[in-house]
Amino acid sequence: MTAANSNSTPARVLATAIPQSRRRLHERRAAPAPAPARAARPHPLTRRNYRVATVAIEDLINLIERCVLLLIPGAVVHARPRMGKTHAIDYAAIHLARHRPDILVLRMSCEHHRNQFEGAFFDSLLAAAGVRDCAPSITDKRFALMCRLSEQLQVRQGYIVVLYCDEAQRLSRHALEWLRDVHDQLGQHGYRLVTFLVESCDLCRYPEETGPLFTEYFHPQAWAAGIRLVRPGGHLWNAFAQAHKSAQLPGAVEIQMDDFTRAIESVLKQLG
Repeated sequence: MTAANSNSTPARVLATAIPQSRRRLHERRAAPAPAPARAARPHPLTRRNYRVATVAIEDLINLIERCVLLLIPGAVVHARPRMGKTHAIDYAAIHLARHRPDILVLRMSCEHHRNQFEGAFFDSLLAAAGVRDCAPSITDKRFALMCRLSEQLQVRQGYIVVLYCDEAQRLSRHALEWLRDVHDQLGQHGYRLVTFLVESCDLCRYPEETGPLFTEYFHPQAWAAGIRLVRPGGHLWNAFAQAHKSAQLPGAVEIQMDDFTRAIESVLKQLG
């Protein structure tokens, strides 16, 4: 009896253990499969935050690389409004980050202000450099900017700062002088600032730097109705081409800048 009891106990334990293990195996098999990883991170196409180079953007990249290579202080880039200037800046910033990680890239959006103040200008530069809170005095702002740029360049083991100023046509002459101060101060520490002023070419003003646009000044009612000179640009060029053809002039259509500006002036002054 003792031997029988000792042999029967393991059998009962084994008999109860096997069904439990099978139940656990069944539960593991019945558990739902985890969701695909791509569901948590949508493709850039779905959010429209991808970047694709165009011929104009490639030209911009070539210009940037040339300025960086030769340490040219910067350049002015013109483009028509709503033609992808910010997109081009995004692409250029990504390009430098991939191919020149030693370069510190800053982007400053030039906001419109009725009056230009040095404090607001350096606040924008500090924000572009990643500094949000700073002392109110101009001297402290300038010092904080130099410290931040120097710190970031040391981390990258580089000496070049590339600054993109989007909507740079909003910058006043004073702001350009303040930018030159930053350029000179960085140069005193052995660093180089390369600035790209990305402007909208249809925003010339009269009087200079203030007041209404040309179209708004000469034709306020048409301006209020939404008329802009940049829109009928194709029709204007076709008019020149038709005049060239009617006059039976040889060669391709070419217009001197003086003749072009006189035509625009005639439209603005006479077609009231």
